[in-house]
Amino acid sequence: MSALVNPFPSTGQPAPHPPVPRRFPRGVPTPARRVGPTGWGFVVACAGMLATALLGLLGLNVAISSQSFTVDSLESRRTLVAEQRDALRVEVARLGAPQLLDTRARALGMVPGDVRVPLPTPTPTPAPAQSPPAGPTATAETAPGTP
Repeated sequence: MSALVNPFPSTGQPAPHPPVPRRFPRGVPTPARRVGPTGWGFVVACAGMLATALLGLLGLNVAISSQSFTVDSLESRRTLVAEQRDALRVEVARLGAPQLLDTRARALGMVPGDVRVPLPTPTPTPAPAQSPPAGPTATAETAPGTP
């Protein structure tokens, strides 16, 4: 009984192709691809755009920092002006006190008025009444459209 046994049973599909031999065997370094002039142009363009963006960002940071110094100086000036305003309000309140006004008026030779006399106000006279215009007048009895 010598029967040959097929190690690859038929599945109805064609047999696979043998692997294609590689040009360079594994482990052997392949030569580097040369980048053409178009590849370098793209790299230079990207580097230029990156440098432009970084310079723009640097300019924005410089502008923001200078504005922050301006804001700080204006805030300190605002607090100084607010303190001066408060001091002036206190001074106005002190100078407007009735006792101080009386003392200064007496020092200038002013005397208080003894009698208060109201000023006369003219009374308006009413305008003379005008007579109604002469002529026929419409009354409810003679109005057109009434029965």
